[in-house]
Amino acid sequence: MTFKNSANIGHNIYANDVRLHVQFDLGLVPPGSDVVKTYPITWQAGEVLKVGCKIHPGMRLYIASLASKHYREIEFNGVPVVSFNFEALPAQLTKVAVWLPDHDPIEVVVNPGEAKEVALKKAGKLQGIVTLKRQ
Repeated sequence: MTFKNSANIGHNIYANDVRLHVQFDLGLVPPGSDVVKTYPITWQAGEVLKVGCKIHPGMRLYIASLASKHYREIEFNGVPVVSFNFEALPAQLTKVAVWLPDHDPIEVVVNPGEAKEVALKKAGKLQGIVTLKRQ
């Protein structure tokens, strides 16, 4: 894994996940620098590792071990509604998992020609809506 600090301030990147048996602390990562951490990905597919910053406790990074080559990260960036069109997805793949950090994935079946909305909630509060469309 390579961690790049593209911010104009330093960060202390760490992970301590007892369940996944992953623990590391990169120490201070200065602005504009790269840190390469050689660490084997030993956890099972479908698991997500939460990485934090000791200097900025509200910052989070997630590293996913996915069983599929068909995936996409969607950032809301303050926009509560996002549309996602499946392109070049094999017709036989219909089950989609939508994941919000610190929650279990929401699995939805979207057949070719369909569109479905998935409401993403955290502590009962709507975080966003993802519209999944198949052609």
